[in-house]
Amino acid sequence: MNVIIYKTDEGNVAVLTPTNSSLRENTIHQIAQKDVPTGKPYKIIQPQDLPKDNSLFEAWEVDETKLTNDLNDDVNLITINVDKASKIKQASVREKRNNILSETDWTASSDLKMSDEMKAYRQALRDVPAQENFPDVTWPEFIGEPLAPVEEEAEEETEETTEEPTEETTEKTTEETTAETKESE
Repeated sequence: MNVIIYKTDEGNVAVLTPTNSSLRENTIHQIAQKDVPTGKPYKIIQPQDLPKDNSLFEAWEVDETKLTNDLNDDVNLITINVDKASKIKQASVREKRNNILSETDWTASSDLKMSDEMKAYRQALRDVPAQENFPDVTWPEFIGEPLAPVEEEAEEETEETTEEPTEETTEKTTEETTAETKESE
């Protein structure tokens, strides 16, 4: 089954894939005339003529002068903008890295002690964009325990005695304070 492509106002490539039921009722040219925005040139192509990597769809480009409202005679009609593709890959790698970091954020809780292995792993994740072949990266692997062993603290039993203030001690304290204040003047 063929697909219809055209260039959007934003400069992206739009791909229309007709359904089997719509093809029973209309020709692909009729579908294109109905569904492609008025005044936009289009091209009908084989799906295998689309770039293989759909994750770079936002980097696809088409020369609008080659869109001649007919069947495709140019197998390389759609090209991939290398700069856009690189930015898309970089954003994807950073998103993956951020997701992995957020999955390990619990180890950075103030009431836990992060292991040295986890600290090194998280730092390696933060350093992923600095790798030489970024965005084609080697992902760090975590090996070890996420938390450092808890050191048992010796609990000393100390008995503190606290005296509840009474009226007598409160008054005395007030009287002593007043006397001390008068003496210092």
